[in-house]
Amino acid sequence: MVLGGVVGVLVVVAFVLGFTLFGGSDSPAATPSAGASSSAGTGTAAQPVVSEQFASPSRNISCTVTASEATCGIASLAKKPTPVEGCDGTVGYVAKVAADGTVTTPCVPRGGKPKAAAKSVHVLDYGESVTVGKLACTSSETGVRCLDKSTGKGFTIARAGIGGV
Repeated sequence: MVLGGVVGVLVVVAFVLGFTLFGGSDSPAATPSAGASSSAGTGTAAQPVVSEQFASPSRNISCTVTASEATCGIASLAKKPTPVEGCDGTVGYVAKVAADGTVTTPCVPRGGKPKAAAKSVHVLDYGESVTVGKLACTSSETGVRCLDKSTGKGFTIARAGIGGV
């Protein structure tokens, strides 16, 4: 029984390492997909790590949704964002909404601007949604909208920029 749990954890670690090294580095948010599991300690049951990663059909926007936050990055904007004092990179290429509805647009360090999603990243077709816990993201021809379903707060991200919901 314990040996099976150890083997399961090793398989997950190998998957995550392989994904990080060979498939996930082109995306701003490479995380394990749904079905991965981890163990909190000896003698405890494995708990699922629920995470959904997707790209817009254009692959310009890529997102990761977990129970605690939804994060999206955009590779190309129609207009370069205005510099923000105190940010040694850029603000306006990444947006996050937490499970409590708090929306942030973090400073992306120089050289850390998101790139177009890798071909291995699942495409979320226009009109489709992904939901993890109370966070949901929907793909549309005008961009991606992510929100906390309980508060209705969130963001939209598109070539035109990032906006609040």
